Amino acid sequence: MMESETFGGGDRRGEREPRRPGITVRDVHGPPTRIGDAEVETVARFGALRLPFGAYVVIKPHAVIVRRGGSEERVPIYDVTWMAFLALLALAVVFWMARWTAARNRG
Repeated sequence: MMESETFGGGDRRGEREPRRPGITVRDVHGPPTRIGDAEVETVARFGALRLPFGAYVVIKPHAVIVRRGGSEERVPIYDVTWMAFLALLALAVVFWMARWTAARNRG
């Protein structure tokens, strides 16, 4: 499902080359599945933040592609849990800024 990573260097026993720090974001398509007269393909969003000491990787459902009778429809998948997490994070930042501002004005 994911593209293979190249190996190199070392003693050819699977040691990976050190990866440079950076951000990678791409869509990963699953194999098409036939359901009745429709062909369904899943799409996931892959994101990776690589640092010199490790990496943070997220793979989330993104969409479903439905092909039927020569037409193609892309149905998005909304991750409500992620939206709720971001809303709570924003609310925490607002409260932190309000507390910081109040403490600074006291003196």
